[in-house]
Amino acid sequence: MRARTVLAALTVAGAALTSGAAPARADDTGPTAAMSYDCRLSAGWGAQAGELEVHLDAVPAAVAPGEEVSLAGHLVLRFPDSAALQSQLTLARTVELTATSFGLTASAGASTRLLAPTRIDGDRVKVGAPLTVEADFTLPGFVVPTGATGDLVVSLPVGAATPNTVTASPADVAFSGVLAHDGLVTTRNLSCWTTGDVALPVLARIPVRRAAAVPAPGAAQPGADATPAPSAAAAAPPPAAAPLAVAPAVDPAAAPQPADAVPAAAVPGQEARPEAAIPPRTRDGRIFVPAWALALAGLPLPALAVGYALVLRGRLRRARTAAATVAAA
Repeated sequence: MRARTVLAALTVAGAALTSGAAPARADDTGPTAAMSYDCRLSAGWGAQAGELEVHLDAVPAAVAPGEEVSLAGHLVLRFPDSAALQSQLTLARTVELTATSFGLTASAGASTRLLAPTRIDGDRVKVGAPLTVEADFTLPGFVVPTGATGDLVVSLPVGAATPNTVTASPADVAFSGVLAHDGLVTTRNLSCWTTGDVALPVLARIPVRRAAAVPAPGAAQPGADATPAPSAAAAAPPPAAAPLAVAPAVDPAAAPQPADAVPAAAVPGQEARPEAAIPPRTRDGRIFVPAWALALAGLPLPALAVGYALVLRGRLRRARTAAATVAAA
């Protein structure tokens, strides 16, 4: 009878000392899911019910095959009043979740993976009834498998995912963790599991976008004009005409100048440019003759004239000689 009185007094004292409800997070804007588990804590007695509530930060509206998805969020784990009394009996005033094997199951197509947290940041809270702990977590990236269709489904942990750290049975549990206290017992292990066949409690469904279909070459597009595309021969531009051979331009100053050529007088305000005795070139449509070519072509003319005169002079002399000879006879 006396033991019952002491136990009741401790229960009332613990309830008066603290409040058991954890403050709600203002930034829990993503999806939320909750599930009840059978749990066991070290330094305690018997199995107790535990409720896990998980909030995810904002998730993408859709994902694509081959895309990496990173998830983070906040978890709250609640135990009944008896678990709070066990902590108060060890003179604990605060509690914190310092480690856990909690993870989320990600499934896409035929691929399923348990995502264990890469970061657990627990909040130290007062021990109250019910015993409540909470923590922020970050999960590793999950690559959506190539060829996945439907949805990327994120679920709470169930089944045998990690070893039991409190008792021998069951050997494997859904998740485990460590509670840190500031009383006579500084740490308490916890393990939580599900009994029987339990459907995966879905936390989020993210649609998987289908990859855009690549049309076959030459295939008609929906709504496209039915006019046939021009053939390669018709679409090819006509061959460019071969460029005309053009003789290199000759600087007028380099052309042969006559000995008596007089340079033109300079006009004030204008640049003095030498005038050639022979025009630089003569144009006729697309063909032109350089001045030096004209000069070379004209050089044989005086020689031909002199030679022709000498031939005529010789003939004239022979004719006179013949005439004189006839007269003398």
